[in-house]
Amino acid sequence: MTFLNTLFLGLFMLIWGIREFQQERKVFGWLLIVLFLFSVFVSVQSFVLL
Repeated sequence: MTFLNTLFLGLFMLIWGIREFQQERKVFGWLLIVLFLFSVFVSVQSFVLL
């Protein structure tokens, strides 16, 4: 169940990152997208190891 929380948090960061790109804040947008990728990776790894 924790992997779902991590996955949804990552999706939230992806949406937030896209909105930051639209507002011309590219550095913070890239940071949020990298955090999204990391959280999806962690979520998938925790799901596979169950």
